[in-house]
Amino acid sequence: ANIAPSARRAWAMVTSAVTGSRADRMYLWSEVRGALADGGKSISHPEYLLRLLYVIEEGGCWERSVPLIYFIKNSHLILSLPIIVSADDLRRVGSRAVFDSRPDAVRQYSLFSHRFTWMAPHSRLSRVDGQDRLGPPMRAHPMTFLTPDTLPASIPLAIDFNASDPPTQCVCVGCNLGCNLVAASFTDHVVLSLSHLASAASDPSLLPYDATDVIPVADQQRLKDSIGQAGGVTWGGRRLVDACESGGGGRRVKMVILCGCKATDEFAVRVALGGSGMWDVLEVSTTERVVWAGKGVAERFPRTAAVLIDVVEALSVCV
Repeated sequence: ANIAPSARRAWAMVTSAVTGSRADRMYLWSEVRGALADGGKSISHPEYLLRLLYVIEEGGCWERSVPLIYFIKNSHLILSLPIIVSADDLRRVGSRAVFDSRPDAVRQYSLFSHRFTWMAPHSRLSRVDGQDRLGPPMRAHPMTFLTPDTLPASIPLAIDFNASDPPTQCVCVGCNLGCNLVAASFTDHVVLSLSHLASAASDPSLLPYDATDVIPVADQQRLKDSIGQAGGVTWGGRRLVDACESGGGGRRVKMVILCGCKATDEFAVRVALGGSGMWDVLEVSTTERVVWAGKGVAERFPRTAAVLIDVVEALSVCV
């Protein structure tokens, strides 16, 4: 009874949007998008609901983004889950035209990349001069989302092409490759960008360690061979990340996320494989809380060592 007539009309619009046809929702979105695009204005509750409805409906399938969110959380880059979508989050996705122009994975990422802690400036999404960019302010580089027709023939990646999460070309600021690279997907590129937080971190989270300190050299070689030969988006049921220099003849990197992509995981572990022509480097990174009394890597990160040992043992069974 205390709701103003204008507010009641707005709420009726929201109710109609939820229960009505897709055409009705598209019309109602067009009615409010001008006000919503202005980051300087407050968003009313009905407007918030309309925009949230559109973002959810048009955001696409979250199959790849949900594991990425868990990995980001377990990498200490988002303070907590679940994420409560705020009016500011909805402003960050941009106008309807910007939102609709992006692949699904980028639409979803635009909702939360600005929430990252200070340790992950290389992973923030921005929009400058009509182009999506990834990286810290003033150093973000434009991304190009590739199609089967625009993917360079020289690229050696075994790409499982998915238009919702397409191969992405971008200069990777500060990465180990230090080059203009092509990742097998946008989310692959995000995972690669997360590896740069080690240079800014004041704790040992995700710092790379030589895997020799955890598993024997012979087991390392088997891991190198198996990961090096893998293609697609998974390796042994785990997320596989694949990227190379855009010219196709330079260095290449692969990562496997061994732990951290599930709601039940408490920390993140990944192994990175890279080299020029041969897989000559194998590093392990973890966000497990360090046991300072330990001497070697395996003693300081016992649960990480257990994850690696389990992976090696499973590989032995497969062989």
